[in-house]
Amino acid sequence: MEILNLLNNEFFKWHAGEIDALTGINAKRPDWQIILDSKEQFDLVMSDVTVPTKELGIIWTALQSTRAQLDETLECGDTLREKIKKLLIMPTIEEWRNACKHASGGKASSMSGLTYDIVKG
Repeated sequence: MEILNLLNNEFFKWHAGEIDALTGINAKRPDWQIILDSKEQFDLVMSDVTVPTKELGIIWTALQSTRAQLDETLECGDTLREKIKKLLIMPTIEEWRNACKHASGGKASSMSGLTYDIVKG
């Protein structure tokens, strides 16, 4: 969580600019897991949109159609939902440093664009 807070602080200093920049697509978002699990929460979040009720029903049904895939047990014994939750857990600063210390010395960058040399610093 410490890494996440540090990165968020730097990101907001760099990108946010004026407070007005924190509205619209930059506004804080609801917890989509709660919305996926609760029709009431879905309706509450969607109450201020101009999408007709019929189409909102179609969207809700489509979201619910993913439940079977999310709750299916994988070879590792976890469900896809559990695996996603594990992947979204932010490493501690110690875990991050340890991963960097033991990383390969190659030059290819990851999806982030960071090479080993940049992270290793």
